[in-house]
Amino acid sequence: MNVRRHAGDWRIATYRIEDLENVHWDTISGGVHRRFPFPLLFAYVWCDRMVDGEVAHSGAHGPCPHRIKVCILKCDNDRETYAYLAKLAGEKPPRPPFCREDAIRLVKEHGEIRGPEIRAKLEALGHSPWRISYVLPKLEGEGVLVSRREGRAKVYRLKAGNPDKKRILNPG
Repeated sequence: MNVRRHAGDWRIATYRIEDLENVHWDTISGGVHRRFPFPLLFAYVWCDRMVDGEVAHSGAHGPCPHRIKVCILKCDNDRETYAYLAKLAGEKPPRPPFCREDAIRLVKEHGEIRGPEIRAKLEALGHSPWRISYVLPKLEGEGVLVSRREGRAKVYRLKAGNPDKKRILNPG
């Protein structure tokens, strides 16, 4: 069974299936708590029980050995093993909303919302500050949101009239 610390990590370690604990679906990785836009298969392993390879970890959670959260990708493993672990994890949950969808929903709910407030709410929903800084100007550029200055902050609202629903709902 091959695992990584998160889906984008190049380091891969091999563990025995019996060394995996608490196999589950999640959108947050171990370590740096990287967020993914859809659920992936995760489990916990002891950092020193790998059979081969390496898995990223700093030891910041305490002295080794300790349990770490790892990601199990379909592309790293054979079909039968992955299917067995996916079944063990239970039904795969639906993908959480994209930052774009959450931003539009928050603006709809509030009518108008200040930049610092929507950013805080989006971060509380698990979206990264980097992603938020990308999405809000993009929504303005597409004409979905309009803003005005209030002191040093922007205040966002949906564009007046009947906005193009296709643009709003397409997470693209």
